[in-house]
Amino acid sequence: MTDAPAHHRERVTISEVARVAGVSKATVSRYIGGDRQLLAEATAKRLAEVIERLGYRPNQMARGLKRGQTRLIGMLVADILNPYSVAVMHGVETA
Repeated sequence: MTDAPAHHRERVTISEVARVAGVSKATVSRYIGGDRQLLAEATAKRLAEVIERLGYRPNQMARGLKRGQTRLIGMLVADILNPYSVAVMHGVETA
């Protein structure tokens, strides 16, 4: 595999970031999870560069499922075009 930018191929995974950076998946996970105090400064810098170069973006649904918090709210409305429904949905979305 090459280090092609993400917009030219499938979604970049933690495994790919780990392989390119020469570290374990656990190390990448610690870095993106903000638990960086255990990482050497050089490792953190290398991970930042690789993540930027590959265009890695965490999968928010997977992250939410792992943490038990998806940050999603479902709404049922009788008429999605009703101005009141639109205002309520907008309020929920921006809260």
